[in-house]
Amino acid sequence: PQFEPVRPPQVKYYGLQQLGQPISMLISTLSHASQHDDAAAFEAGVKHLPDVRVRLLPREECGVGPLDEALRVLNQASPKLKAQLVGACAACICADRSVSVEEGELLRAVCDMLGCPMPPLLEGQEASPPLFAQSGAVGA
Repeated sequence: PQFEPVRPPQVKYYGLQQLGQPISMLISTLSHASQHDDAAAFEAGVKHLPDVRVRLLPREECGVGPLDEALRVLNQASPKLKAQLVGACAACICADRSVSVEEGELLRAVCDMLGCPMPPLLEGQEASPPLFAQSGAVGA
């Protein structure tokens, strides 16, 4: 968008219930980037997404291509839902109380694809999951 005009995405989703598969891909990919327990990171992220049926996908199913496709679908969500997704992503990478370079850069890419501001997380910082305890703690 910095080099050519891009139309803003049309909002197609006002609820997360229909987005279980792309959300599973997003949170699973972030969980696998975690330095420690994939399942614990996944659970920390989905706590912020009530009423959504998601599952931790195997590492082999997660990758740049499937994540890109999931983010294209999620980009059609309302700004409020995008903020909720970014908060869940932040909680996921903060589950182990630290932010690795890989986790930070992956979150930065997710925020860029969704057109949301990056939460105040820095690579190498110690983080506390309660930082994102309230849904909507990260604005879009």
